[in-house]
Amino acid sequence: MRDGQRISIAKYFWKTYNLKITDKRQPMLVVKQGGTEVLLPTELVCIDGVPGTIRQNGQQMRQLLQQVRQTPEQKCRSINEMINKLFKVSKWAEWDINVDRDPQEVKSRRLGAPELDIKDPRGKGKQVYASERILKSLPVYQCENITKIKLLVFCDKRS
Repeated sequence: MRDGQRISIAKYFWKTYNLKITDKRQPMLVVKQGGTEVLLPTELVCIDGVPGTIRQNGQQMRQLLQQVRQTPEQKCRSINEMINKLFKVSKWAEWDINVDRDPQEVKSRRLGAPELDIKDPRGKGKQVYASERILKSLPVYQCENITKIKLLVFCDKRS
């Protein structure tokens, strides 16, 4: 805390933001902000597009697009590099996370967007075709707890 008092991250988020941390042993994301490291519980983090400062800077936007638009071979190489970096983290054993070092090669095909039945808490429903934009705009009314995660990495060798 700013006054020098030390409290747990769960207590901090409850006291400051009225947010309850459900899993006290979850991995934390380390974000560098203004030269300091900020720890964020993974259950409170969601991905939210490109910041306006990057979108307005043409050079930064080109660099970002170059990293995002990769061939399948480049994606596999990036994934392998990420996995090698992750294996250097000693906390994986404590968190009971196992990752195969070698990606699985699978033949695949692209399916059309599925149709989803969405129901709100009042029981009213509608059908929508799933797309990233629609799914980001829909609220999550109820979700299941994740008890164990197995991370599999698939690389599609097609161009």
